[in-house]
Amino acid sequence: MTTPSTEEEAAMALIAEKRKLIDDGDAIMAQRICVRHQLVLEIGVIKKKYNIAVHDPEREANQMAALCAVANEHKTPLSILLFPFKLIILMSRRSQGEQNKSRIINKICWNCGIKTPGVEDEAGGGFRICLGCRAPLF
Repeated sequence: MTTPSTEEEAAMALIAEKRKLIDDGDAIMAQRICVRHQLVLEIGVIKKKYNIAVHDPEREANQMAALCAVANEHKTPLSILLFPFKLIILMSRRSQGEQNKSRIINKICWNCGIKTPGVEDEAGGGFRICLGCRAPLF
């Protein structure tokens, strides 16, 4: 076994520092997603009481446009930012009671690339997951 060089040790320390920043950011994002979900549930109660549709395509389009602007500002590929938000929005609509009444069709899994109809999410998320890797299908 070789002893790491000073350069390798410095690189590992830098990686550890960057990973700590990532972990801190992940914790903040997780907390904010939980707060967002609680607000979504509160809005869902109001929508149900006044018979307001769960899906608001105009609001969703405005959200996507704002996210595109953020991604462009930070020179980040759109898919990196939009994919998780599309999932969050889909799950939010499901949490408010929107049902997926569309027929089941084969979709290509974004994670493993197989074409599959998937299976219902056992956790009750209201979406289908890949038979192979268990990733959500959209």
